[in-house]
Amino acid sequence: MQPQFTAEEVEKHVKGLDASVEVINKLLADNEKTEENKDTMSRNTRHIRIMLAFDSIANSDWDLTAYETAASAGEAWLAS
Repeated sequence: MQPQFTAEEVEKHVKGLDASVEVINKLLADNEKTEENKDTMSRNTRHIRIMLAFDSIANSDWDLTAYETAASAGEAWLAS
């Protein structure tokens, strides 16, 4: 059973995803595929995917496009 977040909690969680997007974008720009960078990319893409899977976040009024885009780009980087 998923937790149901309040509007304030959703806002906090969504804004918290900004840090993951920043890390992903930095790693994409640097494009250095060290083991440490791969691990960092994996953790941040997983974090975004986990948070976006919560119904109260996915069904919120927040525009989640940037987070979906960053997670997809990170996953593609890891797969290449």
